[in-house]
Amino acid sequence: MKYEFKIIKPAFKNQLNVIAVSSSSEYAPYLAVYLQSLIDNANDKKQYDIVVFSKSISESNKQKIRILEKENISIRFYDPSEYFANVNLYISNPYFKEECYYRVVAPNILSLYNKVLFTDLDLIIKTDILNIFDISIDNNIIGCSIEPYWYILYDENVTLNNNGYLINIREYCKNNLNTKNPLEYYNTGVCLIDIKKFIEFNSFEKLLKCINDNKFLYQEQDAINVIFKGKIFKLPEIWNFELLEIDLNKKYSLNVEQYINNYNKNESNAKILHFLGAYKPWIYPNKDKVNFWWIYARKSPFYEEIIEQYVSRQLEDNNKLIYKLMYINNHKILFSYKKIKYFLKSKLLHSKKQHYYLKKYLELCTYLNKLKQFKKL
Repeated sequence: MKYEFKIIKPAFKNQLNVIAVSSSSEYAPYLAVYLQSLIDNANDKKQYDIVVFSKSISESNKQKIRILEKENISIRFYDPSEYFANVNLYISNPYFKEECYYRVVAPNILSLYNKVLFTDLDLIIKTDILNIFDISIDNNIIGCSIEPYWYILYDENVTLNNNGYLINIREYCKNNLNTKNPLEYYNTGVCLIDIKKFIEFNSFEKLLKCINDNKFLYQEQDAINVIFKGKIFKLPEIWNFELLEIDLNKKYSLNVEQYINNYNKNESNAKILHFLGAYKPWIYPNKDKVNFWWIYARKSPFYEEIIEQYVSRQLEDNNKLIYKLMYINNHKILFSYKKIKYFLKSKLLHSKKQHYYLKKYLELCTYLNKLKQFKKL
């Protein structure tokens, strides 16, 4: 099928490198934090051409994001959903959205540029982002960093949940990714793409077919690893430093130990922090390094909304625990601090799960009490 793309023209005459990111409407506040970090570390003498790919961000949210624009910083929005109308965009996880797939069409839409840096939005930029365009990816089509956590997943042969279908990682590498070197797996959270080479390789059509024919665990990331095998430049990990919770006291294989040593070396020099997976600062504000994210969140035009969503999420989790705890051992419990503590010490609870729920509930009650939104019964 031949596509006729609606081309985006460069915002600046002398800037032919472009920064792209995709976002759904619900992630607009976190997109703004990412952009805030990029802009705060920008050089006033340089020009930053930014394109947001989305089909659902509301006009009001677009206006709030455009507040971040400056004379040398352009922010535009583009809806590429029409190019995926006849494709099965498989969503493997509730955290993923259709918008994740938009990076595979971006180079065709941005064909008047030389290179595009396409990123996820759960990032914090700690440097002048335009410096990444100085990196030569040689004769490759795309530049990405090796996925560091893949070493641990493969080493432990972890069982993964692909939308209800369980598969271990080694079987997945062999049958789904068809890779000879399973540890050479790339994370596409930061992609530096040579647009001309991407188009000449008919990359969009090949990626689209690959996506349509498979149900990948990591969606377009897996498709990119399959289609561009042997054509991916290893981007230094400091340009996509993934924040992970690793048990450093655990004994791993030599490959994993080498990765952990490399990880520790890169940490102090990281230019981009990537809060991947469930490691989201807006959900877990007490995790390691998330303070960097909140520095920019406080300055973003969505700060109050981010706080409101966090508190609402805590209240929702609290209500879920209440429903689970309404009946324990067929006894209805009237919740209070004293009664919760009594049940924790008593022999009425027969399972660790019941203890776990009550402890979690007590933690949430303490938290809500600090916010003066919880009244003791």
